[in-house]
Amino acid sequence: MSLQRIRSRIGAVICSLALLAIGVVVGLAANQASAATSSAAAVNSGGVVMLAPCRVADSRQRTTLTPFFEHATEYLGVTGTCGVPSGAAGAILSITVVPPWYFSYGGGYVTVYPDSVAQPNVSQISFNWYNTSGEVTVQLSPRGWIAIYNGSPDFVDIIVDVSGYIVA
Repeated sequence: MSLQRIRSRIGAVICSLALLAIGVVVGLAANQASAATSSAAAVNSGGVVMLAPCRVADSRQRTTLTPFFEHATEYLGVTGTCGVPSGAAGAILSITVVPPWYFSYGGGYVTVYPDSVAQPNVSQISFNWYNTSGEVTVQLSPRGWIAIYNGSPDFVDIIVDVSGYIVA
C-alpha cells in the first residue's frame, strides 16, 4: 500500500474519530421516532445518516461533470441526488481521481469545499500516476453544492460517490 493511501486512510479515521468525539449522533432507536417521521428527520441536527454508496458524478461519462482541466474548478450539486435531501449540512463523499494514461509529471491534488466560500489553501487528496481515491466530509453550500479544484498541471477525470450526509 502506498504512503499516500495510508495517509488518506489515517486521515479518514482521524476525521471519523473527531466526529464521534464531539458527539455526532449516528441514529436514533426506532421506538423513539413516530411512525410518521422519516428516518432522516429522526436524526438530530448534526447527526450523520449513512446511505448505500451511490455515484453522484463521473467526469469520464461527461454527463454531470466535464474533465477537470489544469488548475480549474468544477461545481457539483449534491443535494437531491442519491438520497441526500435538500437542506443537508454536509456530505460524506468518496472522491476518485483518474489521471490520463500519459500522466508523467508526478501528480497533483484535489480540494473539495462548499461552492459558496473562497477556495481554501488545502488539499484533501494528493495523487500521482495512478488512480487515487479518498473519503472527504465536506460542508455543503446553502444551495447544496460543492466545488472541486484540480491542483495539477494536466487534466484529470474525477468520480464522486456519496455514502452519507449530515443533517442540518
